[in-house]
Amino acid sequence: MSELDDEIKKTQLSLDSTDKANLAHIAKLRKDKADGEAIEEAYGGWSAERQFDEEKLDNLLSQKLVSRANKLDVPLPATPTYSKDDPHWEESDHWRRSMLNGAFILTQQGRSHLDDAIWKTEERKYNRWSRWVTLGIGLFGTLTALLSVIANNWERFATMFSRISSVIRH
Repeated sequence: MSELDDEIKKTQLSLDSTDKANLAHIAKLRKDKADGEAIEEAYGGWSAERQFDEEKLDNLLSQKLVSRANKLDVPLPATPTYSKDDPHWEESDHWRRSMLNGAFILTQQGRSHLDDAIWKTEERKYNRWSRWVTLGIGLFGTLTALLSVIANNWERFATMFSRISSVIRH
């Protein structure tokens, strides 16, 4: 497993533990009949923690997909380009700005689009390779069957070839 995969797994576990811990804390507050403001404050803290972990996970998932796409020479969705005339130049279906570092990262729709493109490329490569393997297996099976028939009927073939050779000589 790569370092990136390890980091993705750690972030997912962190997200899960944040959810469990905060849900347990909120349940305890409700059980103790805490005031609404304390419960709202707990929800707010949970939301901030969760948002940070989700943003980190989105960054890591984007890095992983972009890396795979680059290895397979799959084109990335077009990133937004700056235009002084367009105040909404950053808006895109496939990219958004990361709150952590300001870089463009893939949206969920962008990740899905890129994953589909990667899958199609990998499938195409597999189909090209498997076609030749299937042909090779078929040829190997045919040769095996032919050799088996010859080995089991060698005496008949020898007799037949001797007759043919005697006819040719005369």
